[in-house]
Amino acid sequence: MDTNSRRNRRILSGTAISLGAQVIGYILYFFAIRAILSGLSKEENGVLFGIQRIAEFILALGVEAGMNTVVLRKIVQNEEDADVILATFAKMRFMLWLVASALLAVVGWIFIPEHLSLMLIWSVYSLIAAKSILWRFVFELRYRAHTNLLPVYLLGLLDTLLFLAVIYFIPQPLNAEYIIVGFCLSAIPGFVILVLLTGDWKLLKIPFSKKIAGEIFKSSMPVMIAFVMMQVHDKSDAFFLQYFKGEEELGIFGAVYRMLPPLLAVSMTLTTVLTPSIARFHLTDMERCKRYIFGGIKILLYFGGLLSVVLSANTGFIIQALSDGRYSDSYLQFFVFLWLPVPVYLIVFLFDVNIVLGRERNNFIITATEAGLSIITNLLLTPHYASLGTVFSKLVTLIIATAVTLWLLKDFLRELVTFGFFARFSIALISGLSSSYLLPQIMPQFAASFVGGGIYLAMLMLAGALQRHDVAIIQHFLKKT
Repeated sequence: MDTNSRRNRRILSGTAISLGAQVIGYILYFFAIRAILSGLSKEENGVLFGIQRIAEFILALGVEAGMNTVVLRKIVQNEEDADVILATFAKMRFMLWLVASALLAVVGWIFIPEHLSLMLIWSVYSLIAAKSILWRFVFELRYRAHTNLLPVYLLGLLDTLLFLAVIYFIPQPLNAEYIIVGFCLSAIPGFVILVLLTGDWKLLKIPFSKKIAGEIFKSSMPVMIAFVMMQVHDKSDAFFLQYFKGEEELGIFGAVYRMLPPLLAVSMTLTTVLTPSIARFHLTDMERCKRYIFGGIKILLYFGGLLSVVLSANTGFIIQALSDGRYSDSYLQFFVFLWLPVPVYLIVFLFDVNIVLGRERNNFIITATEAGLSIITNLLLTPHYASLGTVFSKLVTLIIATAVTLWLLKDFLRELVTFGFFARFSIALISGLSSSYLLPQIMPQFAASFVGGGIYLAMLMLAGALQRHDVAIIQHFLKKT
């Protein structure tokens, strides 16, 4: 078997493992979130979510800072120096974590001294957890560089299983402290097993390379700026809500926000599938490259709209399933949040497209727009409408940022991305939105989702946004996926 065949088999195997692990992971994620949302009061959930947001913001800026992709690429390109690169990166990241944790302690002592110990425990968890991509990511790099993802995903699933065991089988009244300690304890076995499997505990003996550390920082600088803006956009809403309205309203937003990771799966999968082809055609066939990008835009719009119609029509069922009805009085917050897929899917996809096209400057403008709008809309809406205002702030910010993203690509996709197409799509989307809100009031939710989805698809075709050749495009991409 030649080298290309082996590489292709590794890629296919890695993709299959990734998708399988995501499915299992989201099933386990559902049970974990259900345990948290049904077991904690809204105020306790607000305490938990607030601690997570503050810690993740400081640790992401001070420790992750966009360096993971840079180091992964460096290892792939310089396999003979992998040990030195990993040793330097591991020590550098640990030192950054110590500094960030010290800053976190100061912030906690000033603003929420009663929860300082929990913030520091969450900092330890973030260092070793699979989902936080901090220190544990360093020890996963050997596997990731060779697309050997099975150990990575299995150990990630072990973390979740152990957390579920702590929550479901050890009798204890649930509170924020118990949840955070449970997260931390559940991450320790997977981290220890990973270090033993890779043998990377030996990295401690390899000297720190100032040259490599400098190269990592230098290569990460363009990404860091956009990364900072992304963190401001992602985390600022929780800070504003906690400041203006307190922990109960923050708990409501936290419950709503926990639906986001599963919603992102579609865009991440399609982006992973399409990006290599877009990169290849960008060098060899520009017209085909444009068609692939526009095809991706169409699929994400069609599917994102359909998903929002179906899910939002079942908002009441989702609230019951996730929280055992605890958040039934927050129906609108959940309903509005379930309309995030359309703008989120486009931004995630086009962010990677900009990188492939060598238009990283566009991403800086997009993330700066998101950060600025998040601050402005939260200041305008959150003080008056509490958690509902925060959800609307997120939706408005993402819609405007999506428009900016498309406008920045107008010179490249001029003849494909037209105002007429988006106007026709908007007609269908508004029809779907109206259906998903009104129909559940006169018929069962499941029936409303089918009828609403049918109305949305029919309006796509009647308005001319979905045509016969688009169906062929969708079939082509689904086969690739």
